[in-house]
Amino acid sequence: SQEAWIGDTRLSAFEGEVVVAGPTTYGSPMYEVGLAAGDRILTLDSTAIATTEDVARVLAGKQPGTQLRVTWQSRAGEMSGTMRLRGNPRMEVVPYEEAGRT
Repeated sequence: SQEAWIGDTRLSAFEGEVVVAGPTTYGSPMYEVGLAAGDRILTLDSTAIATTEDVARVLAGKQPGTQLRVTWQSRAGEMSGTMRLRGNPRMEVVPYEEAGRT
C-alpha cells in the first residue's frame, strides 16, 4: 500500500512553528485545501503542529483517501479545511519478483 501524501512542498520548522516553505504543487492535497507559501500549519487532524516530525507522526499509518482536518494561519487570518490524502506519486509498490528479486 502507498504511504499517505499531502504534497512535495517543503515544510520548514522554526521556533515551534511549521511553515509552508514554497509554492504548493498544483493538484496536491495541500494545494487543493488552499495552503500557500508562508502559511503556518496550526493543527492537523486535531493535533497541534510544532515540528515537521509532528506532521510525519499524524500522517504515519494513514491511508490514501483519508480526510484530515487542517487549520492554518495565512495572511488573511486563521483558515481551516479538509484535506483528502493521496498516495505518494513518487513511490511505487511492486511485488519482489517484478523488482527482479526472489
